[in-house]
Amino acid sequence: MNETMSRVMSVLAAPLGGILLAGLLMALLALTAHLIRVTGQHSKALEAANRNMQDQIRERRLAEESLLAARRAAEEATRAKSDFLARMSHEIRTPMNAILGMANLLWDSHLDTEQRQYVGAFRRAGDNLLTLIDDILDLSKIEAGRLDLHSIDFELDELVAATLDLMRVHADDKALDIVCELSPKIHRALKGDPDRLRQVLINLLGNAVKFTDAGQVHLRIERESVGDSVQTLRFSVSDTGPGIALEKQSLIFETFTQADGSISRQYGGTGLGLTISRQIVERMGGRLEVSSIPGKGSTFSFAVPFEIAPRGASQPDSTGRQPHEGPATGLRILLVEDSKDNQLLISAYLKQTARTLEIAADGQAAVDKFTAGAFDLVLMDVQMPVMDGLTATRAIREWEARQGARRTPILALSAHAMGDAFEKSRAAGCDTHLTKPIRKATLLHAIAEHCKTGDAICVTPSKEVEELAPWYLDKRRSDLVALAAALQAGDYDAIRILGHNMKGSGAGYGFAAITKIGAALEAAAKKKSDGPIGIQISALGDFLERVEVVSG
Repeated sequence: MNETMSRVMSVLAAPLGGILLAGLLMALLALTAHLIRVTGQHSKALEAANRNMQDQIRERRLAEESLLAARRAAEEATRAKSDFLARMSHEIRTPMNAILGMANLLWDSHLDTEQRQYVGAFRRAGDNLLTLIDDILDLSKIEAGRLDLHSIDFELDELVAATLDLMRVHADDKALDIVCELSPKIHRALKGDPDRLRQVLINLLGNAVKFTDAGQVHLRIERESVGDSVQTLRFSVSDTGPGIALEKQSLIFETFTQADGSISRQYGGTGLGLTISRQIVERMGGRLEVSSIPGKGSTFSFAVPFEIAPRGASQPDSTGRQPHEGPATGLRILLVEDSKDNQLLISAYLKQTARTLEIAADGQAAVDKFTAGAFDLVLMDVQMPVMDGLTATRAIREWEARQGARRTPILALSAHAMGDAFEKSRAAGCDTHLTKPIRKATLLHAIAEHCKTGDAICVTPSKEVEELAPWYLDKRRSDLVALAAALQAGDYDAIRILGHNMKGSGAGYGFAAITKIGAALEAAAKKKSDGPIGIQISALGDFLERVEVVSG
C-alpha cells in the first residue's frame, strides 16, 4: 500500500515540479528583463545627465572665457582711453601753453580799458578750456583709481576765508549774499588735503551762486564727532535756487549729466563737477549727498574726517607751498625746447630778470651744450625729436656722475599730465615736473625753489585768489599806515585787531609771512610791548616792499 502510494505521488509530483520550475524560471527571466530595462533606463538617464553636465561645463568654460575676454577688452579699452586722453592732453596743452602764456604777458603789459577787456575775455576763455581739460583728466584718474590725496597741515579758517572771497566776487554780480556759519567747537588747525577740499567747496558754492538768482547762499561747517587726534566735519552748502526734482537728484552725480538739458545752454558747464566732487569726497572717507525742494532750493552736504594738527606748526600757504625767495640775477639757464612758440614764451617770462638763457632745440643738443658749458639750472621739455628729454636727463646725470660734478637742478616741462608722467620724470633724474600750460608765477616759483638766492620774495597765489592778491596787498599797505599811527597813539586794541585779521587771512591768499606777522602783532599787542610791535611793523613793511606777485 505504501509502495503504491509512493509511485502515485511520484507520478503526480513530476509534472508539478516541472511546472513550478518553469514558473520560477519565467519569473526569473521576467525579473531579469525588468532589471535590464530599468538598468538601460538608468544608463540612459546617467548618460543624459553626463552629457548635460559636460554641456554645462563647456558652457561655464565658454562663459569664463567670455568674461575673461570681456575683462581683457575692458582693460584694453581703459588703457586705450588713458592713452588717448594722455595724447590729447599733450596735444592740447602744448599750444595752450603759448596761448595762455602770451595772454598773461599781455595782461601784465600797459593796456587801455578796451584792450584789457579783450585780453580778459581771452584769459577767461583759456582758463575755462584748461579747467575742462583738468576735469576730464581728474575723471580719468578717478576711474583708473589713481587720484592721489595729500596730507599737509592747513588752517580751516584761512581756506574758508579765501574760498568765500573768491565766491563773493561772483555773488556780488548777482546781488547775492554768501553767509558762512563755522562752529566754534571745531579745531581749526587740520591735516589733510586742502586743495581737494577747496576744489569741492568751490564747485558746490559755484553751483549755488550760478543757479541762484535771488536770496542767499549758506555755507555751514559743523563738527559731527571728535577723537584724540581726528575730528569729522560736516560741510553743507544751501541755496535759494530753483531746486531739483526728486527723480532727478540721483542723475546729477552722473558723468556729463545735469538735472535739465536746458541748464547747459543757459548756465554752461559740462556736468563733470558734481561727479568729480562726489568721488573726491568718497576718497576722503565721506559721501556727498543732496536734499532739495523744487522752488525753494537745495542743500549739498558731506562729512569727512580730518586729523587735528598741532597749533603753531609751520603752515604752508593755501596751495600747500611756502613762498620762496626769488632766484638771483646772473643765473645761467639752459632751456631745452623744440617749439619756437614756447621758446619765445619762456624767454619772455625771464626777460626782465637779467638771467642768461641758452636754448637747445632737442635732447642731443642739450647734452652737447650742457657738457661743454656750466649751467645753474636746466628747463627740460620731455617730448622732442632726435632725443627726448628724459633720455637727455639720464645722459646728463650719467655725465655728472663720471665727472664728479655737482648735481644741476633739472625741471621737466611737459604737456603730459597723467600720474605716471611725474614718476617717469623723477625716475629719469628730474628734480620736479611742471605741467603745461605753465604760468609765469609757477615757473619763477620753481626756479626760486631750486636756486634759493636773491632779495625778491616771489609768491605764487593759488589760481582761485590770484586776481584778489593785489587788492589784498593794498589793504595791508593801508594797515601798515594804521599800525604806525596806532603804535604812536598807544592804541594796542587797534593793533591787536589788525594783527588778528592778518593772522586769519594772510596764508589764505598765499602770504604765509603775513599770517606769521599778524600772529606776532596780536601777541605783542596783548602784552602792550612796543619793541616787538615795532619790529613786526618793520617786518611787514619790508615784506610788502620786497614781495613780488606775478600774474600767472
